Amino acid sequence: MKRILLSAAAAATLLLAGCGPDCDAFCRKLLSCGVSLDPAQCRTGCGNVGGDRVAYINCVIDKTCAQIDADVCRMP
Repeated sequence: MKRILLSAAAAATLLLAGCGPDCDAFCRKLLSCGVSLDPAQCRTGCGNVGGDRVAYINCVIDKTCAQIDADVCRMP
């Protein structure tokens, strides 16, 4: 019974973690576009504000470096 409860708790945690923005992809994209930043600080900051900025984060992930440089992703 304890194993079932632990499995359910682990599954719930994984589902909730998947709901937020992909901060690793966001930071990797910025680094690949030549933005100077500390990867650890980027992930921490993204995680702290990610729920409020998910549209911006997803926009950056989906755009090219040229589009990001052209500021097509606007922070709300």
